[in-house]
Amino acid sequence: FMRRQHGADAVSMRDVRRVKILYEWFLEHKLPSSRFLQPMRRETACIILALGHCYRCRLRSADLRQEYDEAIASELGGVIMSATMIQRCIREEQDGYLKEMKLPPGIALNHALRENVYVLLVCIVTKIPVFLVGEPGSSKSLSIVLLSSNMRGKDSESKFFRRLPEVKITAFQGSES
Repeated sequence: FMRRQHGADAVSMRDVRRVKILYEWFLEHKLPSSRFLQPMRRETACIILALGHCYRCRLRSADLRQEYDEAIASELGGVIMSATMIQRCIREEQDGYLKEMKLPPGIALNHALRENVYVLLVCIVTKIPVFLVGEPGSSKSLSIVLLSSNMRGKDSESKFFRRLPEVKITAFQGSES
């Protein structure tokens, strides 16, 4: 699917390693499944999350993401697995991280914020390099601030975040504002 959309260079052997690292991390750190995902095996959810983190997040449009979800659903069982189940699996994981965070009042939990926090958090803890690119106002800076204030290692308020390393943000090549 990725090669059809972006050419042969869109997928590499590094991606295989990345998916393996992500799968193992999600298997160990995945938040408890919601009622919706109870019928889905934990391993299947972790595969969906790892593949989605590695490939789906690269896709810019909702239409391409829908096509990706349908392709993955087909590979994972078609009739028993649907694109909607894949989308809910990813969305519930994203929401789960935000529910574990202490958020300032008035923060809109929009799609951009959910995805940015999800991608950054997982890349930070798995030490996978990431470029966070987006238009002004797409919650990039807010995502960094939220992670910095919640990922305090053993001093974190959340039990989930206490298991993760402390993050210290260092700004360079630009101002903090």
